[in-house]
Amino acid sequence: RILSDARSILAPSEFIKRELLDKLELPLEKIVVAPLGVDPVFDEDQAPFIEPPYILTVGSTVERRNLPVLMDAMNKLNAEARHSLVVVGRAGEAE
Repeated sequence: RILSDARSILAPSEFIKRELLDKLELPLEKIVVAPLGVDPVFDEDQAPFIEPPYILTVGSTVERRNLPVLMDAMNKLNAEARHSLVVVGRAGEAE
């Protein structure tokens, strides 16, 4: 039922896609194959778009993450040497 209600389904191979189509009778356009592995482009050196040094925090900006402590640490660190703060995640109520 969950797969039938899903907007789309990622399958790791054509084999799995065929199995899902056969066993669950799902529409062909609902299943997308995303092969396992990494594209060779990620093996190449990439120019950074954020100049180091920086501090990375991953996760949404919600109150329970105690962001004031992070900002306090960031301010103390910046007193010695400037760092950028990089936040990756959804904007939350503490944005």
